[in-house]
Amino acid sequence: MPEYKPRQAIVIIHGIGDQAPMQTLRSFVETMTEGAHPGVKFEGKAESKPDHLSPTLELRRMTVLGENREWKQGDWVSTDFYELYWAHLMTGTAWHHVMAWVAQLLLRRPSSVPARLKAAWCVSWLVVLVAFVVVIGPIGSRSAVEWSLFGALAGTLFAICRSTGTYFGLQYAGDAARYLSPRPENVGVRQAIRSAAVDLLEKLHDDPSWRRYHRIVVVGHSLGSVIAYDALTHLWQRRHHPKQTLPLPPYGDIAHSCEPDGTSGATAIDRARAR
Repeated sequence: MPEYKPRQAIVIIHGIGDQAPMQTLRSFVETMTEGAHPGVKFEGKAESKPDHLSPTLELRRMTVLGENREWKQGDWVSTDFYELYWAHLMTGTAWHHVMAWVAQLLLRRPSSVPARLKAAWCVSWLVVLVAFVVVIGPIGSRSAVEWSLFGALAGTLFAICRSTGTYFGLQYAGDAARYLSPRPENVGVRQAIRSAAVDLLEKLHDDPSWRRYHRIVVVGHSLGSVIAYDALTHLWQRRHHPKQTLPLPPYGDIAHSCEPDGTSGATAIDRARAR
């Protein structure tokens, strides 16, 4: 009987921001494997190998093997680490995507706000109102000097926000705005990211040359946790609800039987509705 050595796969899904391929994966592997089991050290044991399951050649499969002895309960399990990299699919983000998402969150009836988010929604509106009062203020009581100072300060703040806020606003908030808002211009991005996640998980299950994992773990960080949830939801529907052919009703061709026959009046219509 061959020696039993379990093997698992861990899929990492990174979060928002200007992510580089393998950035999150390498950090996760270093954190997970250092002293993973008492008395066992994995420094330098992580191997980088080609990832033939991912559609992009920028990614690698990180592998941490178990001990070279008979496996026992509690020992480190040989693990392959994969990354679902989706940042390259989130392109073309502009400020109107972010503003549309913010408006969608704020401009709604209080009754439509979930109870656990109502406090955050009220605080957000309070911040908006305070900022409006601070910026506008008592317009009639300001002198020309005050308006000049206000203009200089506003211009400085605008320049700072344009240089730093554009990066964080579009690269970070923009990712969340586009994925979490099902507006027509975002549907293609959402579809591409979810399809990539589902395809990777299906390949890990079905690849005939690589079907060797006793379990597959999905780890999502930040927005990656939402992507992971969506992917698992769709994958579950595909794999655990097989299609079944339902038998036709016993009274023959349903299409023709629902058509009123030669007799006119309420009787034929009632019979068609019943069927």
